[in-house]
Amino acid sequence: MRNISNAVASMMLLATQATAAIPAVNAATDSATAVSVNSIEVRFNTNTPDAVIVNGPKIPNFDADVLVPLRASQALVAENARKAAAEAALKAAAAKKAKIRIVTTVVL
Repeated sequence: MRNISNAVASMMLLATQATAAIPAVNAATDSATAVSVNSIEVRFNTNTPDAVIVNGPKIPNFDADVLVPLRASQALVAENARKAAAEAALKAAAAKKAKIRIVTTVVL
């Protein structure tokens, strides 16, 4: 039952996003500008491996729009963490070296 409700909710979300008009501004040859409405068409075809077909002026690309900036940000964070860990290790080694004491024991 949960899977069915999730599927219905996903389809409703896609349908509401697809029916919303996206306004765009076209520059006309004269000084006036005209506003046109670009629409994105979403079709569901469950008989093919690509069940959701998106048609429009610009087809969204999740990899280019989301994953590339996300991976770049994650790489930057990982590099900063690596540098901070290396710096902390150097500081810890210097502190350990400074704390070394020579202890002599006398056995009677």
